[in-house]
Amino acid sequence: MLYEIREKNGRFNLFLRKKNGMKFKKSFSDRQHAERFVKDYLRLCCVVCKQKGLVYKTRGTGGMYGGGNRRNTARGRAPAGSVVVCPECRAKHLVEYESREVQSWFYDKEGRHSYTATVKDLVLSPTADERQASTQQANDPDPRQRGS
Repeated sequence: MLYEIREKNGRFNLFLRKKNGMKFKKSFSDRQHAERFVKDYLRLCCVVCKQKGLVYKTRGTGGMYGGGNRRNTARGRAPAGSVVVCPECRAKHLVEYESREVQSWFYDKEGRHSYTATVKDLVLSPTADERQASTQQANDPDPRQRGS
């Protein structure tokens, strides 16, 4: 399990699986908000680590809401086609975007109006080099027996 949501004193605490066990990430007042957050957060995480049952967010994706950090002057999401790296396993991922339409509404003086908007969701996929390395590693016998 990649994550766990625990209820304590009316709060829903999100824990993510790291190499040293479960680690607290964030607290929510509603379980649905926690589930929505973790769904979006896992989209930014390393594919290779997720296959191993760990959760590590890749660096350089632009964050959950398209921001950067204080040290990084480049703001916004990573451009499509760029490469981001996992801090834990050093796997490289290609940044892609999937478009989907969402329906929403807004209010003004005349009342409620609905509209349809296009949202681009960030998708990470291992680069060709990483895919080749992982399949080669899966097909190789025990590396300690090589070289005899």
